[in-house]
Amino acid sequence: MKAISQLEIKKRNLIRLYDELVRKGNITRQYLARKTGLSLMTICNLIDFLSANGVIDLFDDAKPAVDKARSAGRKAAKISLNNSRFYWVLLDLTTVHFRYTAYNQNLQMIDSATPYSYEPSLDYATNLQNFLAMTYHKLETNLTDREMIMAIAITPGPYDVARDTIFNKRIPELNKIHIKETLISFLGNHLYGVEEDVKLAVRAYLQDDLEIEDRMLYYLYIGEGVGGAVAYNLSVLRGLNAVNGDVGQLLTRDGVLYENAVSIRAFARAIGIDEDMESWDENDLIRAIEQSALEDHENYAQTLNRFSTIIAEMLVNVLWMLDPHIIVVDCSYVVSAQKEFIGLVEKHLYRLTHRTLQRMPQIVFRANEIHNVVIGSSKMVRATWLQQLLGG
Repeated sequence: MKAISQLEIKKRNLIRLYDELVRKGNITRQYLARKTGLSLMTICNLIDFLSANGVIDLFDDAKPAVDKARSAGRKAAKISLNNSRFYWVLLDLTTVHFRYTAYNQNLQMIDSATPYSYEPSLDYATNLQNFLAMTYHKLETNLTDREMIMAIAITPGPYDVARDTIFNKRIPELNKIHIKETLISFLGNHLYGVEEDVKLAVRAYLQDDLEIEDRMLYYLYIGEGVGGAVAYNLSVLRGLNAVNGDVGQLLTRDGVLYENAVSIRAFARAIGIDEDMESWDENDLIRAIEQSALEDHENYAQTLNRFSTIIAEMLVNVLWMLDPHIIVVDCSYVVSAQKEFIGLVEKHLYRLTHRTLQRMPQIVFRANEIHNVVIGSSKMVRATWLQQLLGG
């Protein structure tokens, strides 16, 4: 077994401490020691490191000391992340209507822009370059007193690190772009991350309350596209082409891609939304489905039951090939009755596997106030940035 270096141990401890500060700021060293299980001396050393790099703010505790003996030593202070100096940027490249959003360390949105108006008379590369030039100008204007930590580009397909390119079917023109090279050219010399949307989303559940250490987790996303990602022992798995888990590209019994069979657009058509949806984004579709569910809940419920059968058929492949302990389902058109939806999927899975498996995985439906991709991206930012601060 490969020995873990002291630098790696320090990085892991920093991440544990940092996560606590994201969850709850304005806390003491003693609180951090209790929550992380690290010694008070280790916590103090990590706090000194973060303070020296401007990552945190320290505030004197206004409470008077109980007695002189207890007031000796390091002065008590409350600790919070510095949210006035640093920011990171999320670049959404999953559609041609590109969008950027800037966040502080506590995942509070501090700047954003409306979706980019794609110009059909220009080619894809020119549109992307125009968007990045606009983004640079807005960030330089709106956040001039802050320092960018990192930018994360969300893509609709897996990223090939060696070639600096994306492989996807949704936007084939994107496959010709050298992503990081383009980002550096237009946004400057910063830290950059490029990752497929589902592989970012699954990171939201690593070290979550699902207790997935030493367990296999499968994340299924159903929205504009349909995809999946696999995590084992707190790490996202990447195969030869980084496509492992992408069940949306498998075929139904009728020879149709599951991505086309159960996407949010397929569901909208199935419940009778007849409007031209070509220009609608996912939020427009969700609002229309929510309205339809209110006006004719019986039709919505029947359609959801029918789609849950197809989703279960899709997941049978996951059960036999990956044998996950937990399946997290993120389906954008399940606007109500989430428990009932998971119950339907479980029922169909039992039927389709003919009860031949000794145990079935735990299936959960998760909806976060902050989107899963944002949470997953923040974890990538945190790990990469702290590694850089450590000199790694």
